[in-house]
Amino acid sequence: MYRFDPGTLRQLRKRHGKTMTDMAQLLSVSSAQIHRLENGHRRLTVDMAMRYCTALGTDITQLFQRNAEVPIIGIVDAKHQVHPLPEEAPKTTLAPHLVEDMANVAALKWEPSGAIEWMFGHLLLFHQHDEGVPQRAWGERCLIIRRDHTRCVGWPVKVGGV
Repeated sequence: MYRFDPGTLRQLRKRHGKTMTDMAQLLSVSSAQIHRLENGHRRLTVDMAMRYCTALGTDITQLFQRNAEVPIIGIVDAKHQVHPLPEEAPKTTLAPHLVEDMANVAALKWEPSGAIEWMFGHLLLFHQHDEGVPQRAWGERCLIIRRDHTRCVGWPVKVGGV
């Protein structure tokens, strides 16, 4: 039997770029009520679940999706270079539904060495697409594929509009 996790409400809200205040206004309730719903301190009715999802422009099934299995495609070293995954390493991991299209999500493992020793066991999840660099990616950690087809983790920045 599937047990609903109220934290899914928070994940869904954040995925759509909304604050608790935004949701409270959209649903004509208090921010405190949104907080109680998202933390499981208030019972979520079917009506409220429908209103919540409608306000976000998403389908109610998004509340009940479990973690997706995504491929692990490589290892990131201390210099942020991406290397092939060793033969003995796990090839998949479970990830929360971060985007609508989880089929294009993959993961990189951090190699625990040097300055990132504390990153042991951490994964970098990314969403692959062919739409160029989306506005939200500038200045954020991304998987970058260079012209020579090597890969690294970096932070794209604009300098002088370029």
